[in-house]
Amino acid sequence: MRAGLGILVGVALSVGCVGADGGRPLGKTDYGSGSFALENSNRETGVLRVGDSLRLFSTPDLLQLRALARYHFQVDAVDGDGNETPVSEGDVVSRDDGSIPPTTLAHDIGDMAGATEGDADGFNVTLWSPDDLSDDYEAYIPLLRIPALQGGWNVEEVDPPHVFATNGDGTPTNSFAVSDDGVVDPGETAGPVYVGGDGLPDFTTREGASVDVYVVRDRDTWQNLAIPQQGEQDHVAGPIQVAVRDDGSLEPTLIWQPTLDDVGIYDTMVDVDQDGIFDFELGAKDGVDGEAKVGLTIQYSQAWVRARQLRHIVMNIAFDSESRGGEWSNTFTAADSVYLYVNPDVTVRPDLNHKMVYKWIVRHQDFDNFWNANMTGDGCVDFGDYVLGDGVLVPPQEGCTNSSPLHVGMGHDIMGAMNGPGEFDVVFTFKAGNGNGEPRYCPGVDILDITSADTTEALANITEIPFEQRVGFTVQ
Repeated sequence: MRAGLGILVGVALSVGCVGADGGRPLGKTDYGSGSFALENSNRETGVLRVGDSLRLFSTPDLLQLRALARYHFQVDAVDGDGNETPVSEGDVVSRDDGSIPPTTLAHDIGDMAGATEGDADGFNVTLWSPDDLSDDYEAYIPLLRIPALQGGWNVEEVDPPHVFATNGDGTPTNSFAVSDDGVVDPGETAGPVYVGGDGLPDFTTREGASVDVYVVRDRDTWQNLAIPQQGEQDHVAGPIQVAVRDDGSLEPTLIWQPTLDDVGIYDTMVDVDQDGIFDFELGAKDGVDGEAKVGLTIQYSQAWVRARQLRHIVMNIAFDSESRGGEWSNTFTAADSVYLYVNPDVTVRPDLNHKMVYKWIVRHQDFDNFWNANMTGDGCVDFGDYVLGDGVLVPPQEGCTNSSPLHVGMGHDIMGAMNGPGEFDVVFTFKAGNGNGEPRYCPGVDILDITSADTTEALANITEIPFEQRVGFTVQ
């Protein structure tokens, strides 16, 4: 929990990014009472389970936030002695009615360092406005010792297994780096991918028992669906037989060696009864790392990027939905909500392993005459004169490279900063890089959306983008 400041905000952020007293309640602070502005991936309020995701939402009357205002959130894990470990933080901009769309604050609750099952009893969430003197919103959410897919408390209902990807020493890991020669930088996690897990049912703990493990392309919902098999579109690996220990945990097992062709997002699945169906019934449940979230990400290694002397890191960032099911978009109307999103393919900065960035919208500038020409002595470009502001948008927003789509305003809000329709670029400057909160773009370090070509989320080669498509997005 932050100290000293007295204001409140909300943002979308995820684990791996971290950086009040007398606050207003952000929602119910113990299970079973009141309305709540926080919910888990099952849309339940006031309760979290191991491996779950935590989301913030607000209707106009729930938190009574200011319209078109920047808010900041912080999530801290709390152990039994009251010690706090930062988990995530970031910014979000409210809509023009004061609401905030559903926004993920943290993924994989209970899997990260300092917030594992034995470390954390719950989580403090603080929301405040950096721009006024109103009190903080605060909430405490207990962490239950059952996996995230468990949906209720029927005495006959079994718990699903808890499954996750790990590196070779068994450490839970959300992202892996790949290159053409296997070389990765210190701090990166190279393949192969192993599987870990616990909470397997009693009948699997007999001697010689095993379960089937799969790697599949990411999907938000798997319950009671057929698991993709060899030759099917979403199949990647499996079924792989993995032994179950007598304590109900999985024997750490190599399940996949990703390559450069595999950059993207995936889920890891455990088929307990080996029937090829992701069972989720009262008396039988399979397990997945990836229900309502991304299971694991495969990224280009920093060594791979350097070898190609990729001077400008260009990709589409402007996005059209609060859901990962939306699309990277290049044209918005005045009535459209605008989001920024790069997850999962933050494929060029795995050395930072999903870290905090500043997220800027700027008035469009010509690539050849500005972004590639106005470098100062340290090779970076000052773009402060072109940042949107004037009380309409308040950049930069802070957020994680691994955040869910981040709401930055309506099309008419962005046009208001331009006094009419216009063209815009997006810049992500890394807090650990040369930008450090200043409006400075450093080619090869920071990320630039100056393309309206259909590159989806993948890296774009600026020399192959037609001149007429060298603009981040347009509001009209």
